[in-house]
Amino acid sequence: MSEPIVIASTDELPSGSLLGPYRVLRVLGKGGMGIVYEAVHTTIQRRVAIKVLRRDLATDRERAARFVNEARAVNLIEHPGAVQVADLGEQPDGAPYIVMEFLRGETLAALLKRRGSPLPWREVVGYAQQILDVLRAAHQRNIIHRDLKPENVMLVEDAQLPGGMRVKVLDFGIAKLLDEANASHFKTKTGALMGSPAYMSPEQCKGSERITAQSDLYSLGILMYELLSGQLPHVADGPGHMVVLHMFGAPRPLRHLARGLPDSLYVLLDDLLHKQPEARPQGDQLALRFATILRKGDGLGERVQTWGLGLCLGLAISAGVGTGIAKARTGRYWWQAQKSQPAVPSASLRVDSTQPAATTAPKRAPAPSAAEKAEPMHPSPPRPRSSGGSVPRGASTGTATSFAPVDVSKERQAPPMAIKPVR
Repeated sequence: MSEPIVIASTDELPSGSLLGPYRVLRVLGKGGMGIVYEAVHTTIQRRVAIKVLRRDLATDRERAARFVNEARAVNLIEHPGAVQVADLGEQPDGAPYIVMEFLRGETLAALLKRRGSPLPWREVVGYAQQILDVLRAAHQRNIIHRDLKPENVMLVEDAQLPGGMRVKVLDFGIAKLLDEANASHFKTKTGALMGSPAYMSPEQCKGSERITAQSDLYSLGILMYELLSGQLPHVADGPGHMVVLHMFGAPRPLRHLARGLPDSLYVLLDDLLHKQPEARPQGDQLALRFATILRKGDGLGERVQTWGLGLCLGLAISAGVGTGIAKARTGRYWWQAQKSQPAVPSASLRVDSTQPAATTAPKRAPAPSAAEKAEPMHPSPPRPRSSGGSVPRGASTGTATSFAPVDVSKERQAPPMAIKPVR
């Protein structure tokens, strides 16, 4: 087995180089701290990712010790969403390296670049929920990430999750070292600032010794802001300007850059980017608000859907009310029509006219009994009809007719009689 190769500040390990029992295969990425390699264990053939600390940083024993100690602390989180550290090693000159689990996926930064446009808000909130879950597990162990950004969040396939993707938070415990060492590596490009200062909380920018979990939540808010709009809340000319903006500048309103989001999501991002740590929501509160936003979904699309449902319901109600009104009107008109029809004399009443009948007169009714005399009848005279079936003009005001009760059971059907109005 050959001796491991120690890299200089700008050197890379060639493929096939050995770091302890691991053989280097290729470079996965470069950063201000060093270089990350894909490697394989020479005995058990397990693939891993190895992060080698830059040589100029490795000469500072205090920083190297913090690098190792905080890497050990990552395993205390015991969360599937935090990248796991499998081993620690040290090169002959004392430069440490960390052996981590090898992840197959892409970072949120790569995803945003590949799509070329902001992500859907539901997808962003789903990723934020998973990131927050990992952060809360770390905060319970008093571990603050201090360098949360899209480049440090990877998406890997996981069929057990509803969306099929699991968030993996990278570089736990070494972000503070990165912040201290990366100031001179801050770069700019076309309206966006690249580097950790773009995601640092105001208290980090002030150099406060008391960094709490709220600092990570501020960085989470900036990460969400960028995924939702494709831009950062602050645009500065350099790291110094960016630091000042984090401490004193108001972020650009997300409503102007990303329209159609839920109102509650706009409010939540404003709360996360508050300058005062105590004004930001706590982890438990933030988890509840994420769940509420996903459940209610009061964005533009949901509003349109709600309005459409309300319109359909309103039309249905209007149609039902209209049908009921039409039926009511039809019934009223029918009743009025029935009332306006001329009444036909009942078969139980015989018309006694002074005019001679066209045929033989019917028999006279028998005399009423004593009970009938005690309760006299007062029938309402119906409007007379002519023999042709139509009512003569003026018949409703001047006819000379009288009616007498007839026992229908004892009398046959009376022949039609001619009725003339009295002039």
